[in-house]
Amino acid sequence: MTKEEKTISAVNAFNSGEKVSSILKRFKCSKSWLYKWVKRCKANSNGQWYLEESKRPKTGRNSTAEEEKRAVISARLALESQPYSQRGAISIQYKMRAQQQPVLPVWKINKILKNAHLNTKKPKDQKRINEYPFIGTTLDQMDFVGPRYIKNDGRYYSLNIIDSTTHFVHINPMRSMETQNVLQSVVRFWQQRGMPDFLQMDNGLSFRGSNRHPHSFGKLIRMALSLKITIVFIPIQEPWRNGIIEKFNDSFNKRFIKSQAFDSFSNLQASAIEFENFHNQCHRYNANKSRTPVEQTALEFEREKLPTDYMIPQKPIPLKSGRIILVRFIRSNLILDVFSEKFLMPKHLEYSYVTAVIDVESQLLVVLRDNQIQWRTYYKI
Repeated sequence: MTKEEKTISAVNAFNSGEKVSSILKRFKCSKSWLYKWVKRCKANSNGQWYLEESKRPKTGRNSTAEEEKRAVISARLALESQPYSQRGAISIQYKMRAQQQPVLPVWKINKILKNAHLNTKKPKDQKRINEYPFIGTTLDQMDFVGPRYIKNDGRYYSLNIIDSTTHFVHINPMRSMETQNVLQSVVRFWQQRGMPDFLQMDNGLSFRGSNRHPHSFGKLIRMALSLKITIVFIPIQEPWRNGIIEKFNDSFNKRFIKSQAFDSFSNLQASAIEFENFHNQCHRYNANKSRTPVEQTALEFEREKLPTDYMIPQKPIPLKSGRIILVRFIRSNLILDVFSEKFLMPKHLEYSYVTAVIDVESQLLVVLRDNQIQWRTYYKI
């Protein structure tokens, strides 16, 4: 039913003697609305009384005289010709007073300036920021959650890994943060989701190796480089640089860890697999146009998957090629921290983000800013 049909039906019902309360209830209208249309029908029953009348004012007037416009615009242009002067409505009032002209109210001055397109604000200069380097698109993020505790069953951790483009995730509960557990978790993820170009993480010892032997590198780095995956370490004490996995960890904490009580570690492991599958199949992300990780994965280019029979090497994998990237912010002390080893940087790199790239094949440590080489040194591996 259109608006006009509703109006005609309501007035006809009133004219036929139907109770007003019944009409109001049937047509979901107010009493004033009904009486308004009844009155219009009686005044012009043979015309188009059921059509809305224009609410536009019958008369209009120009409240600003031409002399006032010219005076305001002239004062504004005079102020603009003075480099250090203010140019707003208050300054224009003082300028008009100095010229012995009638002073207009602020609202009228602003109206004249708006109509003359003279009060548009100039775009502000963008605030200078320390630009964070872009790493790459096909990137996995990895982070530990924990320690957490099960009543009467001790502590546990969870190593969570996420594909940053699809938000496909793996949850890996474990008793300790030892490197062997990390390797098994990473292999499981790459066998199911496929291998990325980059694996990004924080600077934890479980990921990088030993402080005592910083040039030797741990098993995770060696395995990733042997698979042609570049390792990326985010800046020290800047966990938000791993923002996608950090946000998932927050959801994991609220919707999984705090949502239920686990009576044993084996019960936790079984529930973690359930949550992992539910997340990948049901959680929707705005970044993926409200698609789930599984739906988004079907639209992405297929990654090369790690073979299901892949065995984690027991002996250290020799380092032959590959890159390790460390993103660092150079502070006023000009120190670059590379796995607890300190290097002094040039003064011009102060207060900026740099990427320190360890090239395994050439055994060089190269520091770049804005993709330009700023400093380099020999780095024996």
